[in-house]
Amino acid sequence: MDVRIRFGIATIGGGVEEGNRPKISLRERLRMQHLVPWAYIVSGSAIAAIYYLIPGGRGGHFAVEKVALYCLLSVSAAVVIAVGVIRFRPDKRAPWLLLLLSQAVYAAGDITFYIRHDLLKLTAYPSISDVLYLLHYPVLVIALAWMIRIRSRGRDLLALIDTGVVVTVAALFSWIFVIAPQIHAPGEALLAHLTSVAYPIGDFAMFSVAIWLFIGSGRRTRSFYFLISAFILLFVTDTIYVLQQVHGTYHPGNFLDAMWVGYYLLFGAAALDPSMHDLAVPSPATDEGRSFGRYAGLTMAAVAVPALLLIEQGRNTPYVFPVLA
Repeated sequence: MDVRIRFGIATIGGGVEEGNRPKISLRERLRMQHLVPWAYIVSGSAIAAIYYLIPGGRGGHFAVEKVALYCLLSVSAAVVIAVGVIRFRPDKRAPWLLLLLSQAVYAAGDITFYIRHDLLKLTAYPSISDVLYLLHYPVLVIALAWMIRIRSRGRDLLALIDTGVVVTVAALFSWIFVIAPQIHAPGEALLAHLTSVAYPIGDFAMFSVAIWLFIGSGRRTRSFYFLISAFILLFVTDTIYVLQQVHGTYHPGNFLDAMWVGYYLLFGAAALDPSMHDLAVPSPATDEGRSFGRYAGLTMAAVAVPALLLIEQGRNTPYVFPVLA
């Protein structure tokens, strides 16, 4: 007589038998883990859509629900980075912990800004929000530089040279269209003036190190591309924001909020992907086959100055031509 109880415990005539729970193969578990970052992006995008469906924004009157949803998305990036570090246990945790700290500081800046500016209608500038926003830049730059050093073993000189070419081109555009207008902006108090200039400088520092990470040696995993995409998107978004501020076209709740949310989601997705474990590991060898990237960088450098001269032709901006020279 062979009587067994379902779900596993043998009572008569048999050994222990596991129940009818289906076993999930290792391959299937890995596939499911790879879907988690995309699930985070999709769910965050759905929350962002709800954010835009709630009335308010253009006239400066924000609903509490809008502020709560936006801050939730900002904080979620820090939370999922912590989850990724705990779940996947990268061998080199220090860069990831610094990335976590940078996003936590950034989220604190978001919370204080939206509560003060959009709910309490406090418009003092600069404020504690600006301190937090600006503080996140050096933490982020240190984290990325640390990651680059680990990945390249401190020997990737060619990548540094290539980065210098690309960054020089970007610096010309950033100075002419973003930084210089802030320096020459009239009617601001000294502290407000310095704060306005500090933002594009911080963005450019972050962008430069992100480009160095992209060009440098090391494994190119899904987490790597999520991370690089996040920082490029942040740089583009902040640059558009400064340009809109300079030209007086910015209004709260416009499309830039969606771009900042995209940064949060891509940043968090980088930590949720299992490949984040291999992001801060030494490169086995100097990567080859990057001639296209190098030629592209040199081509950009070659055409940048003539392009800028054409763009600036006829504009009365005296600080442009000394910089190009």
